[in-house]
Amino acid sequence: MSRSNPLKWGFLGGGKITHEFVTAVNELPRSDHSLVAIACRSLEDAQNFADSHGISKHYGSYDQLYTDPEVDIIYIGTVNSFHYDQAVSAVKNGKHVLVEKPFCLTGKEAKDLARLARENKVFLMEGFWTRFFPAFRYFCNEIESGKIGEVRQMLLTVGNTFAELERFRNRELGGGALMNHGCYGVQLATRLFGKPDKVIATGHLTETGVDSNITFVMSYKEIQATATTVCSSLTKSPGEFYVMGSKGILKMPFPYWTPNVVESSVDGTIEFPLPPIGKSNRMNIGFVYEAEHVRECIQKGLLESPEMPAEESVMVYEICDEIRRQLGVRFPQDEN
Repeated sequence: MSRSNPLKWGFLGGGKITHEFVTAVNELPRSDHSLVAIACRSLEDAQNFADSHGISKHYGSYDQLYTDPEVDIIYIGTVNSFHYDQAVSAVKNGKHVLVEKPFCLTGKEAKDLARLARENKVFLMEGFWTRFFPAFRYFCNEIESGKIGEVRQMLLTVGNTFAELERFRNRELGGGALMNHGCYGVQLATRLFGKPDKVIATGHLTETGVDSNITFVMSYKEIQATATTVCSSLTKSPGEFYVMGSKGILKMPFPYWTPNVVESSVDGTIEFPLPPIGKSNRMNIGFVYEAEHVRECIQKGLLESPEMPAEESVMVYEICDEIRRQLGVRFPQDEN
């Protein structure tokens, strides 16, 4: 892709998350982003999705999308357990890949996928959109500048009454509160503090063998800090994110995952207006920032995002492995 050409997108899976992604990207300039193809498990579903979003081509086979020469990058928005195999197929066919969180279900899968992307010289990134909001970048800059002093604690509350949803309750689909919600807490902690020295997790499992109500703490001995996540698929959460330092406190209020406000005990409340884009809303506006970041990275010839590098995603899911081990949650992929 040259700097003068748009990034040509292909989309794998026609579910709700892909609908939200396409809705957001569809309103960005066509000179920057082109919606080329959608692949679903049935041709009829793909055609309906393409017609509703103005996508040029539709396929009833994923293989047709992997091999489409007009597609630069594939967005993977399917259920958790499909991400690894589909990303591997896209990478092996020379496509750049943006895969929705969770990146993979195990650290081993994540490490293997990152290696394959490097070997095939394609861009690979996990779609953790919170990192690309101006409010979150300001939040991190405030911490790194020392504005709130030495950081000692992080606290995230995340959850909703989603336990009966199939993608939450089904172990074979990579269900559970951790992989759908709690990985936000792991991601935020690794962004701020890196790899922890110790992880302590406790909680409860459902009759299907997935976690439903959990708390985990990541401990950092050198900086004497802890990062705590309270996560549930059984109760609604305040949905707030706090970082506490020796000189002050920073907070991203609900909904922390799409932040447009930072509350600082030092500087007060700072607002970051979201872009006024037609059909986009708080449920998909993050994809605007994310898609633009991906385009900029690929234009620069980068194979990883400096904001969300693949190696950090590997670290995240190795930590999730340990949390699941302590909770007693095992996926079929753990046997591989």
